[in-house]
Amino acid sequence: MIDSIILEGLAENAVNERIGEQFVSNWISYYPKEKLERMRKNIVWPNKNISINDHKHHHILYGSGAYPKMAGYCVGYYLVKKHMEENGLTCADVIDEPSEKVAQIET
Repeated sequence: MIDSIILEGLAENAVNERIGEQFVSNWISYYPKEKLERMRKNIVWPNKNISINDHKHHHILYGSGAYPKMAGYCVGYYLVKKHMEENGLTCADVIDEPSEKVAQIET
């Protein structure tokens, strides 16, 4: 799960970095930072190891069922952006980093 979330966050950050903020998806602004941090802690962290084949994977990523709309995508974008800003990195720098490091999840 965490790999999917970070990969999707990296993809949208690359759009922002390469062609500009006006081209990023509108879902990046669905939630304030505080809500994204709660989703990271309460949704992403507890489910970080679920398989792509687990039905929860899709629900979390897209935010269906009990999960907030586009939860995984939004958290992924937020986490990658935060990691890049805090460390002065570009998407190219982040691509080879472990997802857990980018997501600031203790292993």
